[in-house]
Amino acid sequence: YSHGHDVDLGLIYDFLVDLSRLLGVNIMSYDYGGYGLGRKADAILKKGKQPKQCYADIEACYNYLVYNKSVPPSCVILYGKSLGSGPTCWLAQKLCKRFESGRKKSVILHSAFLSVLRIMVNVGFTPIGDCFPNVDRVSDITSCPIYLIHGKEDEVIPFSHGKELYE
Repeated sequence: YSHGHDVDLGLIYDFLVDLSRLLGVNIMSYDYGGYGLGRKADAILKKGKQPKQCYADIEACYNYLVYNKSVPPSCVILYGKSLGSGPTCWLAQKLCKRFESGRKKSVILHSAFLSVLRIMVNVGFTPIGDCFPNVDRVSDITSCPIYLIHGKEDEVIPFSHGKELYE
């Protein structure tokens, strides 16, 4: 589970426990480098550490599950909410390029955005250097189902982002 912008593991712990019990699954989540202990995403974004740090974090979690804990890749569901949709799309794209079709997994994108810049400015392309270009990656995620969850009244990430990712 890749969390959103203004939270960390401490803030979402109860939610993750409830979700795990409700679905009857184990959930692994993580804080991005620089999150937790009061650090916020804005400071990390300004330092230019993202998205590389987030990519390294999600890949380390995935590798730990598959290679250290022997969880079959087909049993791993990648779930990204809001900011977390960026690293989730990146890893899903990477895994789809690497694995054969028999090792399917699922991807859940909750309140996902087209790209970080497109949240702030309505442009029809992904500018160079734009963080988390989900719109450019989602079409490469072909070997597994993608589930999109997005509220029509989302005040942070417009519903149109989720709709365009779907289309």
